Amino acid sequence: MISDNQSSEILSSVSPYMCLPFRFMRFPKQKILLVNEAGEFLLLKTEEFEQLISFNFDLQNDIYKDLKSKHFLVDLEASLAPVIDLIATKYRTKKSFLKNFTSLHMVVVTLRCNHRCDYCHASSKDMDDRQWDMNTETSRKVVEMIFQTPSPFIK
Repeated sequence: MISDNQSSEILSSVSPYMCLPFRFMRFPKQKILLVNEAGEFLLLKTEEFEQLISFNFDLQNDIYKDLKSKHFLVDLEASLAPVIDLIATKYRTKKSFLKNFTSLHMVVVTLRCNHRCDYCHASSKDMDDRQWDMNTETSRKVVEMIFQTPSPFIK
């Protein structure tokens, strides 16, 4: 197993920085979108992206500083543990809405509608056709389930 110091020594012979995990997508006009797990993003020119992945980025460049501040890369002389802790905090913060599950509940109580709006995706039924209404038993179960949500707010 390679220690942090050994991996830094190996990489420093190639580059002064290490790329952290990210995804990228190429767009027209020589633009590349980078996105990492913490939700940070940056749009680079193709030549800048090529410099990044070939470890030839100018360390004084403002884009290098942006990449570093948004955790797409880390300087090798820096300790990796605090950077990972910071990224984990960003990730937890961005995903914190999940801990309370959902607070928004949308219930379709009938498919009957007399509007026939052009923009509506629902397939409406005739106003006299009551078989498309939610029955009382089902509606009670729906309300019971909504009140079981761990969210402190229900919409």
